[in-house]
Amino acid sequence: MEPLKTSSEAVPQLPLELFARLAGNTALTVEQLAVPDRWEPGITIPAELSPRAPEHNRATPQEHITIGRIVAGLVEVLDAQRRLQQVQDHLTPQLYLVLQNHLAHRNVTTPQGYRLRTLRTFKPRPHVIEAWGSAANAQQVRAVAARLEHFRYGWLCTAAVILQRPSGDR
Repeated sequence: MEPLKTSSEAVPQLPLELFARLAGNTALTVEQLAVPDRWEPGITIPAELSPRAPEHNRATPQEHITIGRIVAGLVEVLDAQRRLQQVQDHLTPQLYLVLQNHLAHRNVTTPQGYRLRTLRTFKPRPHVIEAWGSAANAQQVRAVAARLEHFRYGWLCTAAVILQRPSGDR
């Protein structure tokens, strides 16, 4: 299937006709206009009609950098490259205790070389950022997710996870 194409050209005079053709229906509701049932390969969708998060749902570039540093630090802690105390200032006390308990009961003490590879952010509401991405070493890629909230002294991670490969998988 071809990727969705967008253009910076002006919006067509009658976008209803475009969406009617895409959905195969000439009597479309407002909801169907907002989210068509399917996209046909080769159809160019005007950039103004392409789905995009509203401005208030996007982290600023500085927030994205800060969140990236915190999440990268967590990846390094969970990979035994860094001590938990080094990221303590960016964790809520509850998450710190959970991670401390997790690290005390694991048997991995040799770093595997994981580094944060990709990171995406979303602001579901002001002062809250949800981040997800991937961490990789030379052999494996793992999913990473975190929730951070902005408190009086900066961003604090309230939840974090790096998905582990099931023990039976190769």
